[in-house]
Amino acid sequence: MTPARWAIVTLVGLTIGCSSGDEPGSDASVEGIEVVDAWTRPSPATVTDAALYVSVDNLGGAADEIVAVGSERCVTVVPHVTDFDDDGIASMTAVGDALKLPAAGSIVMEPNGLHLMCLGIDAPFAEGDTVAVDLEFAEFGPVVVSVAVENR
Repeated sequence: MTPARWAIVTLVGLTIGCSSGDEPGSDASVEGIEVVDAWTRPSPATVTDAALYVSVDNLGGAADEIVAVGSERCVTVVPHVTDFDDDGIASMTAVGDALKLPAAGSIVMEPNGLHLMCLGIDAPFAEGDTVAVDLEFAEFGPVVVSVAVENR
């Protein structure tokens, strides 16, 4: 999937047939997929982007992939990975078209590693808020995740 498609899917939204938890940062699932530990940090008023972290567990026997991500709070959401050079200088790079989810495997997002960049946030994220994020799986379909804004 091209970066332009990521943006289009983000703008359209993926809410049909979704399942989500009711509490901030609550787990979300569809049959065979669990999304856990969804969080982001509060953002300063002058910052327009934010990193989002989620962990995805594939409970099934077939591989899948996240083919699109979106949120009404962001202009676009793009998977990124943070890398460090030999001098310890960090840089972020957009990840390819899809995030592979192996059979009976996991995708773990965390600071200084794989994460979702929420680009062009509509307003700063305040501690205690939640951010709804749509994950579209190629096989399992859409899942809406409630991402908790917390100081970690």
